[in-house]
Amino acid sequence: MSVTITLRGRHYTVRSDEDTNDVVAVAQWLDDKLSDMAARTRGADGETVALLVALNVASDFQRFRKELLRDLEDTDRALHAAGALLDASSTADAPAASAQETQEAAEAEERAEETAQSVPVAATDPDVEDPTDLPLAVGLQVSED
Repeated sequence: MSVTITLRGRHYTVRSDEDTNDVVAVAQWLDDKLSDMAARTRGADGETVALLVALNVASDFQRFRKELLRDLEDTDRALHAAGALLDASSTADAPAASAQETQEAAEAEERAEETAQSVPVAATDPDVEDPTDLPLAVGLQVSED
């Protein structure tokens, strides 16, 4: 499907298999980021503005990715400890779960709860819908109108 989007006042027709509303939402989010950067870097050309936005988005993505991987590792440790506790409680002959495993499970659960409460929807701009919830338009074909 094709959809027309506007970035920095220029219209582009993009082709994507993604939902039209998702493509438009991503384009609006990107246009907002480009406008904000252009306002902060008065006198910078369009290419410089685009590169600075790309660097900021890549940085936010990497930070989000690291947080997600850390949370997944914490969850994995908590599940392992919970599994050990479950195994120990279901087998009369098995030794009880170690204090360390019990402590790790409690700490991982606490960190997961804190993360869920403290991480804003968008890491750098909580007023903007988080584009990571939207599917990426892989293989976009862009033609400038």
